[in-house]
Amino acid sequence: MNQRILLFIVIFLGFLIVVGTTVVITTVIERSGKVDFFSDNNKKFQEINPEYCQDASERNMIVISDNKIAFECELGVEIIDLSTNKTTHIIK
Repeated sequence: MNQRILLFIVIFLGFLIVVGTTVVITTVIERSGKVDFFSDNNKKFQEINPEYCQDASERNMIVISDNKIAFECELGVEIIDLSTNKTTHIIK
């Protein structure tokens, strides 16, 4: 009788391990499909021409969010929206 209970426990734990592993693997595969490994953000950064800080000798680019960046220059700060590729704010 003892061996039979142990056998059921081992089978039950094995079943839980198989189901748990399957759930983890399918979750990882499903979520990795949403990751954009080869984004074109670098191309967007190279195509941007700031209007306000264009003539400044020293510019620092700051990433604000996924679709907004800021150029900090000696004249002030220019915030650019990458989705429209236009200046949204100028802070002097």
